[in-house]
This record gives sequence, C-alpha cells and structure tokens, in this order.
Amino acid sequence: MDAIYFDFSKAFDSVSHSKLIHKLKGYELADKLLTIIDNFLFNRRQRVTVCEGNSAYAPTTSGVPHGSVLGPLLFLLYTNDVVDLFSGVVNEKLYADEIK
Repeated sequence: MDAIYFDFSKAFDSVSHSKLIHKLKGYELADKLLTIIDNFLFNRRQRVTVCEGNSAYAPTTSGVPHGSVLGPLLFLLYTNDVVDLFSGVVNEKLYADEIK
C-alpha cells in the first residue's frame, strides 16, 4: 500500500475569484446569493501592519478572506471536485487544504 499526500501551498490565497464564481454558478446557487458572494470577493484591499507602521493598501485579486466564516466554505466549494480526477482509480480523502 502506498499513500500520497498533497498539501495546497498558500491555497486560500490562490483561489481565482472569477473561476470561483463560475464554479458556484455550476452549483446552481440563486442569482442573489451569487451577487452577495461576488460583492464579498471583489474590490477587496489589504495592507500589512508591523508594530505601528502600515503599508499602503493594495488590491486583492485572488484568494478567499482569512478569518471569515464564508472564506473556508468558498475554498471547499472551489476544491471539492478535485477528487473526481482520481475517481475509481484510488481511495482518496479530502480534508481542508489536503488530499490523502
């Protein structure tokens, strides 16, 4: 028996907003809910704070927000079908940002 582990490096930061919305449309979510999620993701900004200094705000063009309830759920919906690549060939387990 062999086991292979995949860990998506920086996975939450690399989710494409447009691809995520496209994938959510495939789940047949209501248009109003898609609009809310779209507004939640797009036009976000971030900055870095070190001690008392702050960087300038920069646009966030990908990724799901950390520390939110919706962020991890959106990530799971984005990656949920990755195990379909292995369907019928191996037994796989998907947990958060890892595949076994």
